[in-house]
Amino acid sequence: MSETAFTSDVAKHGGYAYTAGTLSGDMSNARISKSILGMDSFVGKKILDIGCGDGAYSYEFVQHGAAFVLGVDPVAKAIESAAEKYKNISNLRFECADIYKMELPSQPYDIAVLRGVLHHLPDLEKGIEIACKLAKKILVMEPNGYNPVLKIIEKTSKYHIEHREQSFTPKRLRQLFEKNNGKIIFDEFVGLVPFFCPDYLAKILKFFEPTTELLPLIKHISCGQYMFAVEIKNV
Repeated sequence: MSETAFTSDVAKHGGYAYTAGTLSGDMSNARISKSILGMDSFVGKKILDIGCGDGAYSYEFVQHGAAFVLGVDPVAKAIESAAEKYKNISNLRFECADIYKMELPSQPYDIAVLRGVLHHLPDLEKGIEIACKLAKKILVMEPNGYNPVLKIIEKTSKYHIEHREQSFTPKRLRQLFEKNNGKIIFDEFVGLVPFFCPDYLAKILKFFEPTTELLPLIKHISCGQYMFAVEIKNV
């Protein structure tokens, strides 16, 4: 993970560029959050938000009734920003932590969330192996590795290159979780609006988004995100 690039984001925006308030970012984030929050009930549950960044998404779980939320991220500047911003939320806490060095909890979390985290990890398989030991259920959002346009953006976008953005095929991600006692209980392809695209284009793509998400095969190569829920056996 390119921690220097993310530290620069926080210094420049007061948070991550993904949550900086652009129209395309707001549209994309709203669609992703809708999917994540629709995959399970968070009421009264203990949530671990791995790769929480500036805490914007962690706070959503509190708003949806979570009993306790711990956000962890290896970027110290992001954790400092999150802790300050949400310092008055008693059941929301943040810690600077690397997934590869996390201690196993005495009791697994009810839900662990990996929102756009896996594609930043230097060792994908090890990261998934550890995540599967931390919670009873894992909710995952990753860039859709079947999308050819996304592959081009990864190779040409300055932001994506600096942040070492990449994408994996949904098939590979499912296989790695299944290898670690995971059972895929839900999945979907969502989102048509790319982060950081011009406002006019964001509005056009948003109009077509609901239809695209329903079209067999088309959604597999057109949607920007792949979302899935994993139930972990024997945790």
